[in-house]
Amino acid sequence: MTPPEKKRSNTSSWVDQRYAKRLARQAVVTLDADRDDADALRKLATMRQSPLFLREERTRIGPGFKTGIRVWHLDTAVPQAEIDTYAPGRKTLPGIKVFTVDYDEKGTARLGRGAGALLANVSQHALERLFERLRTNALNDVVREALRPLSSLNSPEVENRGQETELPLPMLGVMHATVELTCDAGGKGVRAFWQIKTFVAHPTD
Repeated sequence: MTPPEKKRSNTSSWVDQRYAKRLARQAVVTLDADRDDADALRKLATMRQSPLFLREERTRIGPGFKTGIRVWHLDTAVPQAEIDTYAPGRKTLPGIKVFTVDYDEKGTARLGRGAGALLANVSQHALERLFERLRTNALNDVVREALRPLSSLNSPEVENRGQETELPLPMLGVMHATVELTCDAGGKGVRAFWQIKTFVAHPTD
């Protein structure tokens, strides 16, 4: 299930690099505020109404592989100061992230250790290029035209760490990405994700 398609909410005849940089910063601030609403993640009904929501799919989840709902949603980076407190030496990646979270049949999130997975991190630079190349000043447009399609990708494999690739966005262009790893508390790489470095639009006539 994905939200119904809407017309572009706000467009601009041009978005230069300076304006795109400002729009990307504002987008992170906006999503940060939504991220602070912890209740949005706990219940499926609330998540569906959240600006963080991308799409959902019925699938088998968790121990026992019972049928449930997997949701793809947006997130932002944990502040570096917080990481320094709980995991000294670790670094956070700035940008907007695409995560998954699973819900049981009652619509309650499976939280805790091992729950949820990072699929992709869209760097600040890539986010700026999306605003610029799509010629929009609305985060909703970027979410609908780029971030939601990105959530349909399969996760990369751990053994492909460091591999560079191009991820196509149909009718729009390509995202240049590398395969990176998330780490456990001991610093060991445990899961692979797409690190989106930039976006290159298809040439226009």
